[in-house]
Amino acid sequence: MDFPADISSAVTTADFDRILGKQNLRGNINYLIRGLNVTKTDDDAFSISFSEISSAQRLEQLAEHFKNVFQTPSSALLSQETRSP
Repeated sequence: MDFPADISSAVTTADFDRILGKQNLRGNINYLIRGLNVTKTDDDAFSISFSEISSAQRLEQLAEHFKNVFQTPSSALLSQETRSP
């Protein structure tokens, strides 16, 4: 595990997977990630932005990483069912 995780050079989902995939999500409630700003905006909502090299492409790739990591098994099954013919 790298501490802090440094995503300042990450561009693709694979980059975010490689860098952030080293973080143990079980039992940890605090994470230090260089290059990422997170602000709580509501009880269950957050605003996420990059501290440098911000672009729509990077944000989309980070969003894809988060979807892959935090998607629950039931929501994965549901999304597969909606894609099936």
